[in-house]
Amino acid sequence: GQYLLVAVNVNGEEKIKPLSFSSSPTEKDHIEFTKKITESDLSSVEKTRGVIEVIGYYANIVEVEHNNEKKYVFASGADPDDMKLLMESFSIGVEKGRELSSGDISNVNLGYNYQVPNKIFSKPVSINEKIIISGEKFKVVGFYESVGNPQDDSNIYLTEAGYKKIFTDTEEYSVL
Repeated sequence: GQYLLVAVNVNGEEKIKPLSFSSSPTEKDHIEFTKKITESDLSSVEKTRGVIEVIGYYANIVEVEHNNEKKYVFASGADPDDMKLLMESFSIGVEKGRELSSGDISNVNLGYNYQVPNKIFSKPVSINEKIIISGEKFKVVGFYESVGNPQDDSNIYLTEAGYKKIFTDTEEYSVL
């Protein structure tokens, strides 16, 4: 699904509220979503009364390769400062290594399970190792803490510039 993550003022206290967009509007807190999210959409949401901050990021399925093994996983890309806010909102921190910074075009952070043998690859991935994502080489600079579900713990996190290195025609956000 696609998500809109906003910081809102609730009774004088800042709260991070995720809203999701799905094809099943009958589910609680879901609405139907049929178009791509643009920079204009982000600006409109930012102007909404009570919204403090809006984060836009990109997401897609990628092929990742390590030691000649290939898997298909979820990857996301965002401005590093926005990614920090997003991870903080879900109480997820970097367990090993470091967070991404603005110059990290060819560096990535990985979900927790990449460190565990036979979770994603037969051999664990280590800090400073290279992996291939959709044909492009990236260096691993950090691992996030375990979230507790296989999907999140197998994600790949890139800077917006790193994401656009793979998806060169990306113009629209996957998530706000």
